[in-house]
Amino acid sequence: MIRYNPNDENYKFPKGAVRQGETIKFNIEVSRETFVTKVDFVLSYDGEYAVKYKMDWTGLRCGHDIFSIEIKLDRIGLCWYYFEVAFTNNVLRVGKNFLNKAEICENEVTEFQLTIFDKNLKTPDWFKKGLMYQIFVDRFYKSQDTFIREDIIFHENWNDEPNYKSVDGKILNNDFFGGNLFGVIEKLDYLKSLGVNIIYLNPVFEAASNHKYDTGNYMSVDKMFGGDEALFNLISECKKRKIKIILDGVFNHTGDDSIYFNKYGRYKELGAYQSKDSKYRDWFNFIDYPRLYHSWWGIETLPETNKNNEEFTGFITGKDGVIDYWIKKGIAGFRLDVVDELPDFFVEKIREAIKKADKNSILIGEVWEDASNKISYHMRRKYFLGFELDGVMNYPLKKAIIEFTKNGNNQFLSSTLNVLVDHYPKDVLDCCMNILGTHDTVRIITALATNQNLLTKDEKARFYLEEKEYDNGKKMLKIASLLKFTLPGVPCIYYGDEIETEGYEDPFNRKTFKWHKLGCEINLWYKGLGALRKNKVFFGGGYSEVYSEDGIFIFKRFNQNKEVYIGVNCGKSQIELEISVAKVLLTNAEKVEAFYYLKPMEYIVFEKKADK
Repeated sequence: MIRYNPNDENYKFPKGAVRQGETIKFNIEVSRETFVTKVDFVLSYDGEYAVKYKMDWTGLRCGHDIFSIEIKLDRIGLCWYYFEVAFTNNVLRVGKNFLNKAEICENEVTEFQLTIFDKNLKTPDWFKKGLMYQIFVDRFYKSQDTFIREDIIFHENWNDEPNYKSVDGKILNNDFFGGNLFGVIEKLDYLKSLGVNIIYLNPVFEAASNHKYDTGNYMSVDKMFGGDEALFNLISECKKRKIKIILDGVFNHTGDDSIYFNKYGRYKELGAYQSKDSKYRDWFNFIDYPRLYHSWWGIETLPETNKNNEEFTGFITGKDGVIDYWIKKGIAGFRLDVVDELPDFFVEKIREAIKKADKNSILIGEVWEDASNKISYHMRRKYFLGFELDGVMNYPLKKAIIEFTKNGNNQFLSSTLNVLVDHYPKDVLDCCMNILGTHDTVRIITALATNQNLLTKDEKARFYLEEKEYDNGKKMLKIASLLKFTLPGVPCIYYGDEIETEGYEDPFNRKTFKWHKLGCEINLWYKGLGALRKNKVFFGGGYSEVYSEDGIFIFKRFNQNKEVYIGVNCGKSQIELEISVAKVLLTNAEKVEAFYYLKPMEYIVFEKKADK
């Protein structure tokens, strides 16, 4: 009866978020079997009253009248819209359903989102061509030049399980395996063999813990990782191999055992905890000095920084500050830890500092939801309006891929992609980190192969997949990783996922890399995906869904020269595809003459020349 789809350029052009001042055309189709008296386009900026605009009749298509409007919005911000279709005896509203497609309502309506971003927004092209690899340094590879602190637990056996027992109710994170940046250097050629050209390092700055999210000194690389010398050597060796490095920016909090807070008096400089006369005193927010202070999620070892303090923000974002210093040393950008804890003005300052030091540097944020309309601390965030982030970690896509791969839920995958394509500026979507696992989540093969989520920590420490689970997990992992590599965004491999590493959440997802497993089935699969990723349609090319039914999902990526189709079957039935004028790039499906029979857990990738 009524047709509208914001992800179809026949109905909205251009699709997705739009630039400030760009003309947008909306078309809605209404069946000729009904008598329409008027159609209105209803638009409101976030938090403001709605304005109605009359739509004009512009033609007829397949028995449907087309009503259109062209509109230009010069103000940056988030907008909401729906349609009102008036008939002789009633008025219907057209908003969106869970698939981000048209839903007809008589009263309440869920509005479509329209993101208007700065006309000058530009994200780095080199990043869109990337294949990322995330390294938790202590667990990746141990060079013989390891420095060992006296106040830690050191595992002489690389194959030990990470410590997980609490002491007085606290997880100390003080056990180390000796992985360091010199070890990363030794394995650069392996990373290059995967097709990796971007390395994302978990925190490397001086800190007490093994994870380093409790920064001790922003201007110094931890000695256990090899110190500044190791990072500078890594930058140099990566440059030879055309690999760029992104650091973890942890600016929402420091460690209590830091030069700035100095709770335990390990540093010579007077810390904020030690004296009100410390130059760092106002870098933190004390409730009852010095005993009570604001900390991240109440974790006392992570005192929150005071982003309203000009000296602190200047230290991070000013001339010769933390960001300026490391970017000029050759770092290509930062991933911002818990960016939703940082106020917008601070994120803007971080972006200004990064782009001033190197206009082609990248800024990625850790956001677990739709980042275009995220509300944090009762404030609508402005990540994608042109003044903050270049991209985010793509957790919504991760969730949708896992749900589809495990349960054949193609509607959830379609819905997630429809929303991301509709809400995110394309320049941003193409710079999102496509992930399946991180240091904060269950290892992907474990997540796919089992539903045992109610285990105790002791059980999780001892848990390993049985042979049948493992085999099924590998099949699902192939499908999931294929989607991660070929959907819009930049694929990121969490170290060890490419060798079938198992494990539940922290610390079981932070096991050491088992180098003897190189050459295993999944390792070879990832190398193949790395080769596939070099196809230029994946470097910011277009995306369009082709088919999504019964656990089967087919989509295409395209540019002016070619189209690449990706089809995966996570359903229960076989599908028949006729592919006669195409080049098959990757498949495990059976071919009979010009037909491919895609059975459950089978996939196909094929290339066609684009129509001229």
